[in-house]
Amino acid sequence: MPIPFILGAIALGTAAYGVVKGKEGVDNMKDANEIGQCAKKQHEQVVSQLQSDWETTNKLAEEYGQQQLNVKIDTIGRFLAFIEQIGH
Repeated sequence: MPIPFILGAIALGTAAYGVVKGKEGVDNMKDANEIGQCAKKQHEQVVSQLQSDWETTNKLAEEYGQQQLNVKIDTIGRFLAFIEQIGH
């Protein structure tokens, strides 16, 4: 009779170990889910900031390009005025 009790104790111990490891696995999955949610929020914030910076950069580039055109037009206008003055 002692063998069935020994086998029963081993089975009970194995089951208890399985329950402990199962709970540990569930806890690890919860932690992983929280880390994933936090990473997702950070990613969304960074993407939003990147889009904002991209729009600001494009606007500044457009203003700079317009300023370059204005300088060229002004320079050519002054050059033509200079040529006219010399010609008269």
